[in-house]
Amino acid sequence: MEKKRCIPFPASMSTPSYNHALASTSSTFFSFFLSLGVRISCTITIYYYY
Repeated sequence: MEKKRCIPFPASMSTPSYNHALASTSSTFFSFFLSLGVRISCTITIYYYY
């Protein structure tokens, strides 16, 4: 749900094939990378618009 709030950057990360590829490789790393990526992308988006 969090990745939906910051649309511009994580939109490319929300594709099922990309998620499935990372999840099958390492679900723990995937969830960590996703949460970290969402925070970074949200920060970039905020700095970009402001």
